[in-house]
Amino acid sequence: MSAQVFNAKGHPIPLGARVGEGGGGVVYGVLDQPQAVAKVFRDSVLPLDSRQLDRLQLLAGLSDPTLLGATTIPTVLLYDQRGQVVGYLMENLYGWRPIHQLYQPKTRLRLFPWANHTHLIQVARRLAEAVGAAHRPDLVIGDLNEANALVSPEGDVRLIDVDSFQVKTPSGLVPCEVARPEYLAPELHGLS
Repeated sequence: MSAQVFNAKGHPIPLGARVGEGGGGVVYGVLDQPQAVAKVFRDSVLPLDSRQLDRLQLLAGLSDPTLLGATTIPTVLLYDQRGQVVGYLMENLYGWRPIHQLYQPKTRLRLFPWANHTHLIQVARRLAEAVGAAHRPDLVIGDLNEANALVSPEGDVRLIDVDSFQVKTPSGLVPCEVARPEYLAPELHGLS
């Protein structure tokens, strides 16, 4: 279990079981909010610098329903006992799977037995719509890959790892700092 976290008003957010993890953080269930999960950053990425804080504040302040329906955008920032941002709440996508499990024939037959070619085309369209919803003047998806797009059992699509999007904040551009080499433009290989 992670250390205790709080919302901006100082109310504790009761974390449940670990439901996932990545390089930057661990995702926990939220005991009193089954529709939400909490991403708590690893100690190795804390404390966040001012640009990272600007990014999270901008993202958590966006309330466009189309964007909310296409991504797991941060909805509430989480703080530690000292008032430092240590994570955020986002939509719980329980039961959703990485999109590559749908487009790979073996896992598709096992996990998505309903999916025929018509369904695959519909999911591809929904992925394009999700990317379109996130593609805005102030946002750039910097790390789009098969692990960062999830698909529901019904074929809906959401983009995850939104906290790595490149954003324009009032204090300047905050670039995406992560990428997978196989999806990176060749001219960017080997660069910082």
